[in-house]
Amino acid sequence: MIIIKNQIKILFLLLFIYGCSAQNKNTNNECIKANIGSETSYSGGDKYIALNMNDFNSDNDKSLDIVRILLDSGYETQEHFKRVYITGGKLYVVENDVMRELPKDKMDIISSAFNNLAESNTLVTCKVNSSRRYTYRYFVRVDNKLIMSFSANSFPNSIDKDLIKDELKFITLFEDLK
Repeated sequence: MIIIKNQIKILFLLLFIYGCSAQNKNTNNECIKANIGSETSYSGGDKYIALNMNDFNSDNDKSLDIVRILLDSGYETQEHFKRVYITGGKLYVVENDVMRELPKDKMDIISSAFNNLAESNTLVTCKVNSSRRYTYRYFVRVDNKLIMSFSANSFPNSIDKDLIKDELKFITLFEDLK
């Protein structure tokens, strides 16, 4: 009787360990990268994002304009928005509906980083085994010319760093601005 109980305990322990390892295998993102531009249009229901995207898509006085839209859908759908732009010699960050001016040293860092950016259009599609879905869209305009677009169905920090190393350095710099 004791031997059977111990065997059952060992069997349950092995099943638990196998289940955890199988779950870890399924959470690995297998991603494919393509060089395809994405549309800068916005079709969501947030009027604040729509207003900012209309301004982003129009000719304006911003020497550098960077926008990120994150759509997070699962049981609820949420949109997160961030925009960083330079106008009139000042750097502004807008996150959701809060706007702040950033110090000049941050403006110098971001200006120099995006100064020599070559045109880049990237689409990353990852195999995701989850009921939660993400759409990450990132656009950079310099002097009213769209020079970078990045779209993915996953967070950039969860994609293989070697796959998006050229794009990730710009995205990380942008996301770290607070």
